[in-house]
Amino acid sequence: MSDDTIHRFFDVACDIAQCSHYNRCRGDCPFLDSSTNSTPQPGFIGRKYSGLVIVGANPGIPNVSPFIEREPEYVRHIQNFARRRDFELFNRYLDYAADYMGTWRNNLANQSFRKLLGYDIEEIAYINVVKCRSNPVGSNPFTSVGEPVTRRCFNSHTARQLAVLKPKWIVAHWKPIPRTLAALGYDFPKAIPAYSGAYHLPLEKRVSELVSFFRELRNS
Repeated sequence: MSDDTIHRFFDVACDIAQCSHYNRCRGDCPFLDSSTNSTPQPGFIGRKYSGLVIVGANPGIPNVSPFIEREPEYVRHIQNFARRRDFELFNRYLDYAADYMGTWRNNLANQSFRKLLGYDIEEIAYINVVKCRSNPVGSNPFTSVGEPVTRRCFNSHTARQLAVLKPKWIVAHWKPIPRTLAALGYDFPKAIPAYSGAYHLPLEKRVSELVSFFRELRNS
């Protein structure tokens, strides 16, 4: 990854964390987090990023341990680098995020999935279509936070992130994500769904297609 890529990602991340649409979106969607600890999530880029991007819908609101305890520090890291537009503080955020993401439940960035799929968090980027947390949260932001918020966030932020990242591969955290991206004007035919098996199956079988993809990627 070039220095230009991470610096351009940093510029977009600062704009996300200080989003000018913050209040307008809350007027459009009452399910968005409006607590004092609420900050749009800028995503993550590893220092060895090589073209693989995991795309989620939008983040949920932490409501169990250890997320409740760790979330305030995570938000402070975001607010610190964004307010000062300080690249060194952004790197501290990335360090904290890489560790914190390892604890996220039911998420492809957590330690269990990293081990199962055999990847290094520093090799990937992770972004959501919509940056603000909501409750409830769903697999399709068009239904969980509404079309106005989804389109506004994508056009203002997510499209810019994708332009910076220039993905070679996209892993869709949820099945509706490729259709959502296409509806937003970003049609990526190589998007790979994270879950290809029925919900009642063991995790290894639910993500068997993804396991095969990562195996082929490592061997290429």
